[in-house]
Amino acid sequence: MRVERIVMVTIVCLGLVVAPGTVLVFAHGDEHTISHGQPHSLGPAPPNKRYDTPTAPPRITRKQAIMDARTSIVGGQVERAKRIDANYVLFSDDAYHIADSAGHPHLAFQRTPAWIIVLSGVNFSTRGGSRPHPGQPAKTIQYAHEFNIVINAETGDYMEAFSSR
Repeated sequence: MRVERIVMVTIVCLGLVVAPGTVLVFAHGDEHTISHGQPHSLGPAPPNKRYDTPTAPPRITRKQAIMDARTSIVGGQVERAKRIDANYVLFSDDAYHIADSAGHPHLAFQRTPAWIIVLSGVNFSTRGGSRPHPGQPAKTIQYAHEFNIVINAETGDYMEAFSSR
């Protein structure tokens, strides 16, 4: 994989395509990392989530999935990313339930065609909380540097978001 660094004087938003199906970047800031070739490896799925290989092509493109992620409820994270990748998978979340009309819980996402939009280079607090009382030690703040937005590859709808690294 070839990586180029581009230094921008002004803050801009980029959405580039080099070859069919290969999205380069959709980020903003002073410095952007643009990747050419294969998307970022998702690595192992976090607890309660699974990624399987799809057998059919997605209905929405990678570029559209990134645009849909940007307009989702958590789309503000897209603006902070230094690198954006999109991975097409069959997504399962074994912890997320929805209730049917009778109130019985069912797993919402099982082998659902989805784009996992991986935002790298973000830096946000995942734990911390309020200030400690006088005389108590400060709470440890933990930071995540990667954020994932799951977009339905059939409809373009936001499904969920999570961070595991």
